[in-house]
Amino acid sequence: MVRPINAEQIAWQWVGDIGNAASPDDVDTMSGYVRKSWHTSDGIPAVELNLISGMGHDVPLSSKAVASLGSPGPFMLETRISSTAGIARTWDW
Repeated sequence: MVRPINAEQIAWQWVGDIGNAASPDDVDTMSGYVRKSWHTSDGIPAVELNLISGMGHDVPLSSKAVASLGSPGPFMLETRISSTAGIARTWDW
């Protein structure tokens, strides 16, 4: 939900905090976005960065998913991925 350069810098701060290597452990390129993730020394994903092409400074959501979360509107943009679902996934929900 920030400018790409700011998102990269935030991710690098957390990557430095977990003491990981300079490059991501996984890079997945999907339709419209790139997901980068860095893992702990135990192989557990600890930092994830999603870069969405053409998205403004808003909350990404997926209103057309099987388990829809939210509706497009001011500051809530349809991007085919949901930041809320992604965060919940990392918390094992």
